[in-house]
Amino acid sequence: MGAVRFEEEIRRLRACRHSLIEHLTGWVNPDGGVHAPCESRVLESALALRILEAPEIPPDVRQPLRAYLEKARESAASRLDAVMATAALGLPVPNGSGLAREITKDIDHFTVGRKRVLLEAVLYAVGAIDEVTPTPPEIFDAGELQVWKQVEMTACKVILARALGKQGEWIRHDDLRLLASLLRPDRIWEGNILVHLLVLTALHGFPAYQQQTRNGLTALLAAQRHDGGFSLCPDMDVTITGLAATALAEADADPALLDRMTDWLAARQDATGGWVYSAVTTQTDVETTSFVMEALQSAPHPRYTEHLRRGYAYLCRMQNPDGGVPNYQHGNPSETSITGETATILSAQPNHTAQVQCAVRFIINQQHTDGGFSLNWSASDANVILRACLGMQSAITHGRLQPPTEQAARHAVRRSTDFLGSRQNPDGGWGRQPGEPSDPTSTAFALYTLARTRPDHPAAARAATYLLNAQNPDGGFTAPPDTYSPRFILIDFTILPSIYALRALAGHHTFRTADNSTTGQ
Repeated sequence: MGAVRFEEEIRRLRACRHSLIEHLTGWVNPDGGVHAPCESRVLESALALRILEAPEIPPDVRQPLRAYLEKARESAASRLDAVMATAALGLPVPNGSGLAREITKDIDHFTVGRKRVLLEAVLYAVGAIDEVTPTPPEIFDAGELQVWKQVEMTACKVILARALGKQGEWIRHDDLRLLASLLRPDRIWEGNILVHLLVLTALHGFPAYQQQTRNGLTALLAAQRHDGGFSLCPDMDVTITGLAATALAEADADPALLDRMTDWLAARQDATGGWVYSAVTTQTDVETTSFVMEALQSAPHPRYTEHLRRGYAYLCRMQNPDGGVPNYQHGNPSETSITGETATILSAQPNHTAQVQCAVRFIINQQHTDGGFSLNWSASDANVILRACLGMQSAITHGRLQPPTEQAARHAVRRSTDFLGSRQNPDGGWGRQPGEPSDPTSTAFALYTLARTRPDHPAAARAATYLLNAQNPDGGFTAPPDTYSPRFILIDFTILPSIYALRALAGHHTFRTADNSTTGQ
């Protein structure tokens, strides 16, 4: 009977994998890239509506945007979305004051101060609040962070200076000139629509910059999506192509398809050795670089050797003295998930053993007593566990750790997988947080972790069954967004649940087949 059940599970896994490969293959362009646009979001759309209420903008231009916000208000995924949509539409907002502090009060992260500033600036700009919290001016200094963060903070400073009556004290002509210099009619600077909207909001009411503002409005209207709303950015095609290529490679997709995808990725390497998330930005990041390098590592031929060599050097330069790795700039606070991705990639090379050893020690030191970790770039507990465990397991598998660190890493992986097992929902899935309904993305994170570290864990088979039952008729998967950008505001790419599910099911299938073939079951 056990053999019959096993064969039935393998049959279902193969059928699911086949239809999911077909689904994802349909997203791949002839040149090998995956174009997966960023979905509209209330944050940017609410700001945009306020800006587009300018007298020179015809009412019919605003109508699709108002329709998007009215629909979003009715089905708001969070209180923040509901408040922003309500305020932007000119409706009364009950108890909007204190919302920024309420949202961030439980966040233990180095970005929390800037997040409060951003939220208060947005809430004030859309009309949700009349007063803002006095802010120490030094919080607006973000020069050592990613390229767009200083512009974002400068725009927020101008917006909040008006609210606090500190225009003369806080606003410098150099600030305004910087913001105005970034507005052009033919493009949005760094492809960051949120920052573009903040700049337009900040410059509103300064007559000297009317022409630049008009330029910015032209670029903004060109970025409006088909549903009437606006997104954070047009796409993250490099990041998503890297993820998709690795998932398809692990599922044994068409080698010619994979070659097109990895060639496309290799051609987009930055001079620094890293990769940017999209062609519209100049900012490299470790997360995208790791995703791309994992795809290139999976290629069965050596033509990416030089790309990988430069990528390894980039990752090593990004590592901090504490052994951890930040996402954007060396010297920024290290992050567990990014460190885990880096350890996974560097473990493939014996000449990076010292860096891997330090990275794994950092991950072990970040683990909570219950086996979990603090959230980084995902709303799902299982996401950071996946990245941390894969980093540690890769280091163990490749023999990159000294015995005491290896023993500690094995113990840490065990604790994290025990943590996952104890939080599995009765339906076999996981939610983003304990007590939340199961979703395919969080379940895929958990299942892939188990497939790579403890394939015999009883939770794995139940998770695979959950995913098999959750597959859509078109072969893909649907799930709530889990990715933060900026933290802690969710961004949605509808392709991601399908990518995560394919990798999880392919990994589970591979390990289940191997286990049963070697044991004779």
